[in-house]
Amino acid sequence: MILAADQAYPVLTTMVLLPAVGALVVALLPKERSSLVRWVALAFSGVTGLITLHVLVDFEIGSGYQFVSRQEWIS
Repeated sequence: MILAADQAYPVLTTMVLLPAVGALVVALLPKERSSLVRWVALAFSGVTGLITLHVLVDFEIGSGYQFVSRQEWIS
């Protein structure tokens, strides 16, 4: 289950980085296992699509910045 937008889960960061992680995983899979490559790519694409749908459904028009991720970089 994906957490609500008001919680501290970095939804936008995940939505941006997940396809890159999926591409790296697919690049590291053996070429001989083309079926596995397709399924892994489909899985990463599907999860990214679900996260995108979550952002679309939970977006509130006119309510300012949403899905903000605040991280402390220097402590």
